[in-house]
Parts: sequence; structure tokens; C-alpha cells
Amino acid sequence: MVRIQRVVEPPAGESNLETEALIRSVKEQSEKVLSLKGILSPDVLGVLDQIEEPGRLADLVASNLKLKIEEAQNILETFPPCSG
Repeated sequence: MVRIQRVVEPPAGESNLETEALIRSVKEQSEKVLSLKGILSPDVLGVLDQIEEPGRLADLVASNLKLKIEEAQNILETFPPCSG
């Protein structure tokens, strides 16, 4: 038996220059890390390039870093992903 609770992520709010710069930086650093780990695939790169929402970007990055389960879960549970 499992009990789940749906978490509704609030909207990130209006994008501003700082948020856009942070998203761009996370994408660039993610590409570097994934490339160094040898796990950067064209599919992941394509998806990474299309994401503009901070929460979705954090989820994608966390799910592809091949972290220990506890580390990945901590990232996925970070709420809210952006102070807007």
C-alpha cells in the first residue's frame, strides 16, 4: 500500500533577466557535467534546450545526473525552484 500526495508547483512568475540568466547557466553547466560523465545524449540535449520553466529544468537535471537516490530526491523536493 502506498500513500501519495500530489504537489502542485506554483507558477514561477514572470521571467526576469536574472531568472533567464540562471536558467541559461544551469543549461550550460548541465551540458558540461553530462558530457563529462559521458551521458549527454542528443535526446537529453534536445529536451534540455526546449525547457524554459525553472522547476521542469531542475527535475530534468536531477533525473539525468545519476546521483544517489537520496541526493536526487533532495533536489526534486526543493520547493519552490525559483524565487522569481
